[in-house]
Amino acid sequence: ALADINHAVRLLPDNGEAWKLRGDANLKLGENYPAIEDYNRAEALKYSHASLYAGRAAAYASLGRMTQAIEGYSLAIKLRLDEPDNYMNRGRLLLQMGRYRDAIDDYGRVIEFRPESRDAYMARGVAYSEAGDFARAVQDLSRALEFKPGDAEALLTRATVFRRMAQHDKAI
Repeated sequence: ALADINHAVRLLPDNGEAWKLRGDANLKLGENYPAIEDYNRAEALKYSHASLYAGRAAAYASLGRMTQAIEGYSLAIKLRLDEPDNYMNRGRLLLQMGRYRDAIDDYGRVIEFRPESRDAYMARGVAYSEAGDFARAVQDLSRALEFKPGDAEALLTRATVFRRMAQHDKAI
């Protein structure tokens, strides 16, 4: 696919979508720096689409450039408010950076769009726990268990929260 896209870029060097597609291909191949260059070129050619910003954000995140990744997901969200994956991805980065309340908000948006998202409940439960709101953490982790009963990750995470609440009997 990359060879075909390279051919398209040679034929249509002023086509922003072609550069964006090449960025997508490079991203899938793990070529983060070339992907970022391609996305930047597409943007310079006035190509503006949520997937461009989300792709570039993913490349930045893979490189550990969290602030730039968050900015990219924020731009993608601005262009496409109804795309839960962008909220989920930004939430993960916010959680990693210790911005728990912001992450909680993003996971809440995912849940609005996908009420059966076990992953969003799990992530929001972890964020609530890190923010010190243990009761809400237990609620979300219990909700995640409703979607996947017996899930070891959810059980262990919830037990950890119960221990932090000094409710050792529930942790067991």
